[in-house]
Amino acid sequence: MYLILNISSPQEYLTTLFKSAVEYAHPKSILANNLPQEREEPVTVIAIGKAAAAMACEFEKNWFGPIKGIAVTPYGAVTKTKFIKIIEASHPTPDQNSVKAAKAVLEQCSSLTSDDLVVVLLSGGGSSLLCLPEDGISLADKQALNSLLLKSGASIDEINTVRKQISKVKGGKILSHCNGTKIITLAISDVFNDDPSIIASGPTVSDNSTIQDAIRVVKKYNLSLPSSVNEWFQKDKQYVIKKTVKINNTNEYKIIASPDMMLKNIEKQIIGEGYDCINLGVLDGDSKTLGYHHAGKALALNSIKPTIILSGGETTVNVLGNGKGGRNSEYLLSLASVLNKQTDIFAIAADTDGIDGFTDAAGAYYYPGALDTLDNDPIEYLNNNDSYTAFKKIGTLIKTGPTQTNVNDFRAILIYPND
Repeated sequence: MYLILNISSPQEYLTTLFKSAVEYAHPKSILANNLPQEREEPVTVIAIGKAAAAMACEFEKNWFGPIKGIAVTPYGAVTKTKFIKIIEASHPTPDQNSVKAAKAVLEQCSSLTSDDLVVVLLSGGGSSLLCLPEDGISLADKQALNSLLLKSGASIDEINTVRKQISKVKGGKILSHCNGTKIITLAISDVFNDDPSIIASGPTVSDNSTIQDAIRVVKKYNLSLPSSVNEWFQKDKQYVIKKTVKINNTNEYKIIASPDMMLKNIEKQIIGEGYDCINLGVLDGDSKTLGYHHAGKALALNSIKPTIILSGGETTVNVLGNGKGGRNSEYLLSLASVLNKQTDIFAIAADTDGIDGFTDAAGAYYYPGALDTLDNDPIEYLNNNDSYTAFKKIGTLIKTGPTQTNVNDFRAILIYPND
């Protein structure tokens, strides 16, 4: 008999899988083995993103030559470093420290020569943490645009397409300040298809997107732009790296962890522990719609032993209400609204960076009948984008704090056979 009456058992197992996903992608697990074989020459380190401080710390432990540099990390995600200066800034909305950090990075780059080595440690979240708007665009207008994009339901590649066109550092523009030096970028990917031009808005790779591409995103989501941004777009400009600037053709870019890599590792773990696993891979799309769809898959499953439906990626939320939530809790609530009467299905949905949307939770856990404890219909919570409040009342929010990595969402549905 596979049905476990003690709810804490499936909860503990699903939570353990989530912890394994985070640990797989943590810099302490992956960085050392991906550094160059020769580690004794002087190096300048630029670390940007949610994993920046942890990546910088692990780099210092495993590099034997002189080190200097800067790490830009979210508030509260600080790890002590000896040689690399840590700057904390805001995510997901940039602040004045984001501007300060961008200027500090460009200043660091300006002193480089073609004989120097730069190692860029990149992870998701860098688009917000490193912010330097083009001339005539204020930080306040950049913040307003950022808020519009995050609430619009636009995908991360669409959001970053717009961000890159009004930035002095995104879309490969840092390259023009590096004086032809060799750059090695080691990236923890948090984006669909691991596109280097999208990860943290691609500060070290050349970019093919245009203002016309950004305008198409704006029109698609009917965004009312701040006047300075609209004026910039109407100028129909594109940033072009000057031909007089040397860009080293030996630059390297390596993805050292990704959503797909994480899922494949967890799939192996699940199968090794005697469960069946259906790995749906890296997904995008609307959180609520995906939750309904996965509920249908769970109901249709006919297996003779416990099975986990696994998925990751980054979904989106079209914010129409005034509640509190994130894409993982919204997905889980829509899933649960279909499955609540089932006695043999459990689920977890959480962000590997430890932060779901604008909340203090990574996500939430669901068990059969959990929604019976709510005072209102779960659809009301969904319509108000208030999934965080729903799971807070149920008592199954998952709170980890910043994990110092980011390979995006982790979703697992555990189905026991009907006996």
